[in-house]
Amino acid sequence: MSHALRKTSSCHESSNCHRGERILSDGAVDTGILLRDTVIVSPYGTDNFTTIGDAIAFAPNNSKPEDGYFVIFVREGIYEEYVVVPKNKKNIMLIGEGINRTVITGNHSVMDGWTTFNSSTFAVSGERFVGVDITFRNTAGPEKHQAVALRNNADLSTFYRCSFEAYQDTLYVHSLRQFYRECDVYGTVDFIFGNAAAVFQNCNLYARKPMLNQKNAFTAQGRTDPNQNTGISIQNCTIEAAPDLAMDRNSTGSNSTLNFLGRPWKLYSRTVIMQSYIGELIQPVGMARMERNCWIRHHLLWRVSELRARFKHQQESAVAWF
Repeated sequence: MSHALRKTSSCHESSNCHRGERILSDGAVDTGILLRDTVIVSPYGTDNFTTIGDAIAFAPNNSKPEDGYFVIFVREGIYEEYVVVPKNKKNIMLIGEGINRTVITGNHSVMDGWTTFNSSTFAVSGERFVGVDITFRNTAGPEKHQAVALRNNADLSTFYRCSFEAYQDTLYVHSLRQFYRECDVYGTVDFIFGNAAAVFQNCNLYARKPMLNQKNAFTAQGRTDPNQNTGISIQNCTIEAAPDLAMDRNSTGSNSTLNFLGRPWKLYSRTVIMQSYIGELIQPVGMARMERNCWIRHHLLWRVSELRARFKHQQESAVAWF
């Protein structure tokens, strides 16, 4: 899809805009993707915009599904900016040139005076947002505590082949319906957290080396009411140590950092892990307690097809930790 879009002309208030056009990826036989306009962002000043924020501001307001996507193609480069896709910017498709090639980076953190909600490098609220082939990064570091790479409260949003990199609170799946496929997520404490209905398929989830005496938790789901249809679903994913943590484990010869699949952030916290590979870094108990709410009951449903030998069984079960 990215290859096909690159072959289209760009639009910047000119008569050469591609409006209402269906573009097919190479070899595709379906009806294609309806595109409204296409613009290009480059840090070199050779295309329509030099910042992603300006391209988003140029996008039409309150587009409907039948209007098609407004495509923003972001050329390879490091974009040091804080980007917000507001609610009125709908149907935006943001396409980069690949993980670690198109990078959006920032370093806001709670320790530097930002709230967790507002610490995000990239925040999206506009419905039907699509992100492809981009790295979203927060470089504040573990000592800065909560520092979000991406906050998502956009309904029907999807991310393909993207990377989310930070430490504590990397990916804030804040609310509504979200889908992630073939993505990488790196972090330490509660690094996938929030109260969306979020699905992760074919993704790699990597725990990084935290601060001394910190415990890693891959998830912290925030369901506050039993009637909410929210939760974090992880299917056909890999749960492993990032290179820095793996090196630390190998050098010490022991599991000096405790790693958990998650911990219950709120009263009705719900996380599902199924048909996934869980590496040896994870503690046998699976879930950690929430220190301030040790009485919270958290359910983890799992059906794992490639568990390591100490789990022994390949079966569907429901496990409750207290």
